[in-house]
Amino acid sequence: MNAALSTPDSLRRRGRLAISEALADVCGARWPRHLRALILTGSMARDEATAYERDGVLTVAGDAECLAVFSHRWSIPSRRSLLQAGRDAERRLRAHAIACPVGLSGVAPAYLRDNPPHCFGLELRQAGRVIWGDLDVLGLMPGYSACDIPLRDGFNLLSNRIVEYLAAADGAPLALDYAALKLGLDTGTAYLISRRRFVTGYAARQQVLARLSAPCAAETLLCTQLKLAAAPPELNPEQKDRILQHALALWHTLRRRLPRATWPMRLRTAANSLRRGSLQTRTRIYAAAVAALEARDFSSAAAIVADYRRLVEHTRA
Repeated sequence: MNAALSTPDSLRRRGRLAISEALADVCGARWPRHLRALILTGSMARDEATAYERDGVLTVAGDAECLAVFSHRWSIPSRRSLLQAGRDAERRLRAHAIACPVGLSGVAPAYLRDNPPHCFGLELRQAGRVIWGDLDVLGLMPGYSACDIPLRDGFNLLSNRIVEYLAAADGAPLALDYAALKLGLDTGTAYLISRRRFVTGYAARQQVLARLSAPCAAETLLCTQLKLAAAPPELNPEQKDRILQHALALWHTLRRRLPRATWPMRLRTAANSLRRGSLQTRTRIYAAAVAALEARDFSSAAAIVADYRRLVEHTRA
């Protein structure tokens, strides 16, 4: 391929357009009556995905996340059907020499209308791309700002990345490098949420971190550069250790700053615990992952990660 067509920006755009087309074709044909819109989200929507060519295949690190918005709650397909649609889109992409996992979630319009303040929702409203259907569907979302995002959102985001790092610690080097990359990026994200300065996009967040002289700014800059490069991310042991140490230090800081639960909060938590998993269970899993990484003791890693994945499945149910 012509070198002029293989810049990082061009590779990301090429991947985004191909993924959007595959999802639109598969989902539009599968649910023509009740599907209202498809919204591409995450770094793929922002043209910040890690994409590179290897042996003639355009490879996307991570995955492409897409929200399928259906007309009514009762019309949302089963998780099995959504999973199959994602696999069908992946097969279409492989036929065009593109390797990218596809994550497809089904929601009703109420999900957008009732979306509470959190960083995913803010990025979805500001940077989500409608790739099929109602182009105005994101207008259903309420308007809120970085000042409205609760500290717990940053704490949970950072904690999830810590568990993912623990899960990759005994795996392939490339998987650990990518987990460290995501941990470094979202250490910066959590720091900005804690300062009420969250902004959309990795590059924009790095600029704000630099202006704030954040303790994690240097590591986040490195991770941002690797994320936006057209190559698999590679980090040496010293770099990964610095990323991890900044993440763990911030985790303890944020945990100390979390607001104490009031009685109304406790009642809401109890009412939603069957659907979402309790805050106590979630925090216990997070704390166990942090303790394992601090002690460099991975004997309990499999059990911690299994508990975390069960919690995620329980939350989605």
